Amino acid sequence: MQQTASRLQSSPDSTNAEDLARLTRDRKQSGRRGVLIVKQRRRLTTEHRSSRRPDARGRAGFRVFGFVVLLGLISGNAIAEGSSIFIFYTQLTFILVTIYFGLGALLSIYRYKSGENCLNGVSTVDEELGSYRPPRNGENSNVFKSSNGHERHNTSTRQVASTMGYIHQALFQTCAGAVLLTDGVFWFIIYPFLTSKDFSLNFFIVVMHSVNAVFLLGETFLNSLRFPLFRISYFVVWTGVFVLFQWIVHACVSFWWPYPFLDLSSPYAPLWYAAVGLMHLPCFGLFALIVKLKYLWLSNVSQMNHIVLDSI
Repeated sequence: MQQTASRLQSSPDSTNAEDLARLTRDRKQSGRRGVLIVKQRRRLTTEHRSSRRPDARGRAGFRVFGFVVLLGLISGNAIAEGSSIFIFYTQLTFILVTIYFGLGALLSIYRYKSGENCLNGVSTVDEELGSYRPPRNGENSNVFKSSNGHERHNTSTRQVASTMGYIHQALFQTCAGAVLLTDGVFWFIIYPFLTSKDFSLNFFIVVMHSVNAVFLLGETFLNSLRFPLFRISYFVVWTGVFVLFQWIVHACVSFWWPYPFLDLSSPYAPLWYAAVGLMHLPCFGLFALIVKLKYLWLSNVSQMNHIVLDSI
């Protein structure tokens, strides 16, 4: 009887010890799992952020490289063929693209060196880092905002761009349509139909109608600039200024037309002008579609990352 009583008295202590040991093991295991979960979340969050926005150093490096290459090409073209090349819409657009990359490189370097996203006391996240934020679960993926700055669907906060930021945006939206117009008109109209049989391509003709588009597409992937359709007005104004300049020059001086379809003496001139004018719509619309597809891809990547994060 005494042995049984002593066994009963010692049982609670041994049970408590076993429970304490089991609790300690569970805590250690849960601690290890918690550390793994935290590391996994951090890794996925980093991947999610990197998929949203390219590294600022890479963007700045690409813009500097693009500016140097474009400036070298347009300078070499001027040296090889003379200053008369600047009467062409292609070369003027090429200069505009070069200016865009130069200004973009300065803005990127400034922000990278200062470690800030402000210029002249105004937030410039819109033109450099972009106001785009991939949607979270249940949000609409529409990333475009109305002209008055209020969001239509995306709930991220839009910050006001600086003066240089707006100039940067306007240059990008003008260059986008103008580059597609120059390259498209040359490769699909001028080269196949309006050139003489003895016409031959040279190095500068090819690069003037191709390299600018390649660099601009790369820039489109790296930046987060807005591309609303109503900004086609910048593109139209740019082309209108060029046509007006040609009219003024030919009204004052007997000079050859840089493009045959600009010749006002042709009976088909109204049709040519109307056709080229209408080409502004598909050129700008195609580039807007490219930007839209880029944001759609970023949204899909973001949603996949959120699903993985929520499942952990």
